[in-house]
Amino acid sequence: MLWQVVMQLEHCVQSKDLSAVHNEDVILGAAVRELLAQADAIASNQNGDLKSSLTAFCSRVSALHLVADLNQQASSETELGKVLESFAKVKAHFSKDVVAQAQAYLQTFTCPMHRDVVGKRTDFCPKCGMPLDQVSRILPSNSGFPSPGQQTVRASVRIAAPLTVGQPVAALLSYKGEWRSGVAL
Repeated sequence: MLWQVVMQLEHCVQSKDLSAVHNEDVILGAAVRELLAQADAIASNQNGDLKSSLTAFCSRVSALHLVADLNQQASSETELGKVLESFAKVKAHFSKDVVAQAQAYLQTFTCPMHRDVVGKRTDFCPKCGMPLDQVSRILPSNSGFPSPGQQTVRASVRIAAPLTVGQPVAALLSYKGEWRSGVAL
């Protein structure tokens, strides 16, 4: 889950969609809660304390969130670099097998029309022939998010100018459907 959050944060910063950075907070919170609950049972690779690494990682994401909310692209790019460094330290606590498994999940995509069809990005839906292009989000089963098979929609609004009472302003409403399913790194 953390890795998918990091991928989404990278996408938000690279595509200059800084208003979407905050969308990852809920998933980040669920992933960190899950990992903190299991931190003592996770076999560390002699790389310090997992709890400290997770806390540092969350602090870096918070710093990124702040500059993104302020719409500071250059600072967001700098903070993203720090998030990536901090995430590398979190990953170092896990065995190569666990990291490889998590990496495999990053390559799981679904059909935009048939949510039950999953595969790799290069695959095509056997039902309609469309390319599998929507990332299958990983969540813990107790997260309170919709269960697999249910679609959610995220929305954001961008305005062309600061809001002024009584003055019209152009706005762009963006929404994105998303598919979700369940694991933790």
